[in-house]
Amino acid sequence: MRRSGAVAEARGFGPGDHLCWVFDTHEDFRVRAVEFLAEGLDAGERCWYLGSSDVAALRTDLQELGPVDELVGCDALRLVPIEAGYGPDPAQTVLGWARAVEDALVAGHSGLRVVTDCTAVARSAELFHEFARYEMLIDGYYAAGAPLCGMCGFHRPQVGPQRLDELCSLHPSVNLAAAQPFRLHAANPDWALPGIPPALVAVAGEIDLSCVEGFARCLDRSGLFAGGGEMVLDAAELIFIDHRGLVVLDEFARARGGTVVLRDGPYQAGRIVEILELQQVQVEAGSSR
Repeated sequence: MRRSGAVAEARGFGPGDHLCWVFDTHEDFRVRAVEFLAEGLDAGERCWYLGSSDVAALRTDLQELGPVDELVGCDALRLVPIEAGYGPDPAQTVLGWARAVEDALVAGHSGLRVVTDCTAVARSAELFHEFARYEMLIDGYYAAGAPLCGMCGFHRPQVGPQRLDELCSLHPSVNLAAAQPFRLHAANPDWALPGIPPALVAVAGEIDLSCVEGFARCLDRSGLFAGGGEMVLDAAELIFIDHRGLVVLDEFARARGGTVVLRDGPYQAGRIVEILELQQVQVEAGSSR
């Protein structure tokens, strides 16, 4: 079972885990990156560190890991400019990471662990929409059980509050300083085709007036449900959703010619759907709700 929720440190993560870390200073991110990558090296994973186009600066960031030159020399660690790891096509970028995972396994590593300072991509007006879609696609690959563990870093002052809220909400795990009221992420352990939207998505936390607009934006940017039909949301960790959130789901499904099923959803959500006669939303209430 991969981790989800708010965390205080970048330790204790393994294959399938996908962490969002919002930072105010580069030093905070650097410390967490070392923390995260050190566990990967100990576990026999190949590690990638992506960020500045200045590879020397990346090397300096990781001096506390140990003999960086030796780690790079034996290909246990790669220092990569961010533009080499992310392209304009989200599906192709995910397929690229799938190939990197396979390369790591063939080379004898137990998997791949990646830390990326995603700030440059997230702050770009031209790239942000596709990058948000990429986050949902890659999370589907994580959730499918791929031997991949990742941490995405975002510099708060440069990315801005609205984009940060959306990006944090599209990760299963986030640092405490940036935790959002809700999370929307992949939840299908049987899905294994990189680059294809996950068949099952989890929605967790609380959705009310304070965040319903962000919820609508996350749904829109996620790329989910493009082909219509039925989209199942695992709502086992959804504590509360008010009528506004349910109307957003109804409108989202209607625009795509399908229906949304809240599986194991709160009982009160089912009652609201009945009262408002929302035709595109079904609630399968959990027995313990």
